[in-house]
Amino acid sequence: MKAACLCVTSLILASSLAAQSAWRNLGHAKAGSAGYPDLSAVAPQLGASFTITLASARPSSLAALVLSTRRSDLPIWGGVLVPAADAVFLLPTSVGGGASMLVNVPNDQRLLAATVYLQSVVADPLATQGLAFSNALTANLCPQLRFTAEDFRTDRFFDPQVSAGTWGGGALRFSLVGGSGILGVFDPRHGTQVAPGHYVWSTDRQIIPGSATRTGSSITVTDGRFHFESLTIPANVRVDFVGSNPARIWVSGDAVIDGRLTTNGEVLAADRVAPNKAAGPQAGEVGGVAGAMGGTGGAGGDRGDGLVHKSAFDGKPGTDVVLKAGHAYAAAARGTGGLGSPQFPADGRDASIGWGYVNVIALELNRGGGGGGFTGPGGAGTAVWGPPNTAYAKWAAPGSTPGGIALDFPSTFPTYTNGFTHADHFLVGGSGGGGGGSCSTATIHSATPKIWWRIGRAGGGGGGALGLRIGGSLHVAGAIEARGGAGAFDDLYFSVRGLMAAGGGGSGGSVFAQVNRAIDNRGSVTTEGGAGGQSVGHPLDAIFNGAASRGGDGAPGIVHFEVGGDPRSYTPGTTVPPNAPISRIEDTDFDVAFVRSRWYPTTGGAAPTFLRYEIEATVDGKPVVFTDDPARGPLASGPSSPLRLTVQGATVGLATSGHWEPVGLATPWIEFVGPFAGTKPTLFGSGTNGYRFELVLDRSVTRDVVVHKITVFWCR
Repeated sequence: MKAACLCVTSLILASSLAAQSAWRNLGHAKAGSAGYPDLSAVAPQLGASFTITLASARPSSLAALVLSTRRSDLPIWGGVLVPAADAVFLLPTSVGGGASMLVNVPNDQRLLAATVYLQSVVADPLATQGLAFSNALTANLCPQLRFTAEDFRTDRFFDPQVSAGTWGGGALRFSLVGGSGILGVFDPRHGTQVAPGHYVWSTDRQIIPGSATRTGSSITVTDGRFHFESLTIPANVRVDFVGSNPARIWVSGDAVIDGRLTTNGEVLAADRVAPNKAAGPQAGEVGGVAGAMGGTGGAGGDRGDGLVHKSAFDGKPGTDVVLKAGHAYAAAARGTGGLGSPQFPADGRDASIGWGYVNVIALELNRGGGGGGFTGPGGAGTAVWGPPNTAYAKWAAPGSTPGGIALDFPSTFPTYTNGFTHADHFLVGGSGGGGGGSCSTATIHSATPKIWWRIGRAGGGGGGALGLRIGGSLHVAGAIEARGGAGAFDDLYFSVRGLMAAGGGGSGGSVFAQVNRAIDNRGSVTTEGGAGGQSVGHPLDAIFNGAASRGGDGAPGIVHFEVGGDPRSYTPGTTVPPNAPISRIEDTDFDVAFVRSRWYPTTGGAAPTFLRYEIEATVDGKPVVFTDDPARGPLASGPSSPLRLTVQGATVGLATSGHWEPVGLATPWIEFVGPFAGTKPTLFGSGTNGYRFELVLDRSVTRDVVVHKITVFWCR
């Protein structure tokens, strides 16, 4: 009897587990002079030896025993060689046509993942092509092979809070939208706190710490694209998104807005500009800051110099509605920003100031800037002397300051040839309101130093562009806002502050939400335009009571919903503009989609030895098996794989929720279940008795993937 060793070599890096440790006959024998050679063996075990026996072979000949952990089914020499020729042992046959070999199995847990294939080839001149073949045998070294198979017939182990997909009917299907979840669970506190419960996030540079991300490393977002697993803004918490990029937020699971999610234009405060009591030049108020990607408000006019009119003394127009380059309506956006009011008196000369109140105080009242336009025209800026001082009406600037024009922006998606998605089309930054021009209102002829002209107030910034691509459901009990910024409200009391021409309000921006499952809006979603600023005389001021420089109001923006199901099944709830349209999602994420399971237990309580995973899927209409066992199929995380599977192990117990939950710490997310990882981490030998998985679809490889079953094998 010859002895051999089934050692841990590169051979075990390819395995195909059978269902039991006893040998299974695979057939493929080919007759020789003594009939069909018969191969048999004792069941193998770790740390023990087993005997392989050959019978019915040609007597006094030479047999080759082929042993491998890979199956090849190679047609050769008129027969079929089932094992790959990784190890070949030569055995002489006895005069009775028999032979045997003793195989030593090391006590190495990695061998539990191995499947052994055996077959003998016997030199026999009476056989076809001079060779007879024995039957092939196969066995694995796991005494009790167990597995958990998720066949997606129910959603018991589906984690909908973070998943962009659906389980049911025997299939996992990825959502059209939802993203990768790479930034983990949204935490408002990762933004900059500006007040209790109030946080600001930048679309131009926002750092997410490694403690939150799925990679474990910090990630800096510089393009406004945020991929979260889930998003919750609690009641009494406000989160603002600001910056030059639109706020585009992917949520793999559910988004719950109980507080406020905003990208509003700045609401200008009265004291944003302090009274300047020094003579000489003074710049007008800086235009209001917009929401993310919105248009800034127009600056107020600089203080007139009393010598001549200059364009610098006029209020500046607000920035037009902001569209992505290549947008179908880019040309139509020109002129949507509110206009600034000109200097008044128009020639800018000191000599033109009338000093209408007892030849001492100037009563010239300039009109406000125009409101920003979007879904409608912006409101006009005006100057009015009302009761009780209507007698001063002649001192008001005539006419009105036009608001920005309306952008004819339909709710339907036009035909693009430049790859624009629905989000590219519907994410639009609001326009800014116009600034007020320089004026002489409430200046005093005899004042020292001589200050006969005032600066203009600024227009409000436009509302930002906020895109939501939610793989789960959207629940709103609070508010989602892309409001235009309001101009400042200022009142003149006993001629202390002076009365500046008001700025116009910015238009609303856009909220575009693509929701795979359900929309539940019990709060509000608004793109309301900002109110025009007002500079008015205080009711207790006998001279200026009734005086009002008013900026035009900004126009509303757009709210648009898309859903994965039947749009007729949902209502938009309270929106501004009202009755926001709901249509079906027609485009998909071009990058990735992400789903996560709940925790699965393994039977028996104690930690098993994990062996491998298998994913049965249909890719582009063809069945494919992905696995971390390279002998059985491609790895679900390889460079060309459309799927990427990661697993996490933990000791789990049944929680009061009815789901299994970790007891203690979980492992990091890793790519391997079995002993095929090389130096990479794996669940094999992790000492855990439970696991969960994450599965990411890479749509840059393909978009047509349906997963039918995910099985994890282990041994006890």
